[in-house]
Amino acid sequence: MDFTIHCLRYDDIVHKEDSMRYRVQAKNVEKVYMDDGKTKTEEFKILRQCLESEIEHYSDITKAKLIFMPVCVGKHYFVYCINLIHNRIDILDSIDYFWAGTSPKPHHQSIYDKLPIINAAFQKVTKDKFSQFDNWSRPFIDVPKQAGPNDRMFFLWKYMEF
Repeated sequence: MDFTIHCLRYDDIVHKEDSMRYRVQAKNVEKVYMDDGKTKTEEFKILRQCLESEIEHYSDITKAKLIFMPVCVGKHYFVYCINLIHNRIDILDSIDYFWAGTSPKPHHQSIYDKLPIINAAFQKVTKDKFSQFDNWSRPFIDVPKQAGPNDRMFFLWKYMEF
């Protein structure tokens, strides 16, 4: 995952200068989302440390328009995008729940439950300059879906790239 984010950042710096500081890819944040039984205080500390190390790459994270956070639940990766343009959290998920006959809600509930912690960490790191986003809507964005069971990382990369 770290190498993927590194490549995306490099691509922004070298080839897409206009997107620098417009979109942010957070690489270490996904560690917090694992259902590891840690207390909220421990999760907050880990997330704050991850965010502090991430924002050193950006002059002012509060000016970003899109913040991409890769998330892992079980063996599945998807992307949560804090969309400051539309004041919502876009969910980019490659599983086609309609064809699988399941609901996405159970797969995402653990992340929904941690949004207040994620929001609090952003507030702490930015000294309350970042928009409060824990109660924003969370639409599932219509994105291409994976056909094979092992395609998730490819889709994650593509979602964060565009």
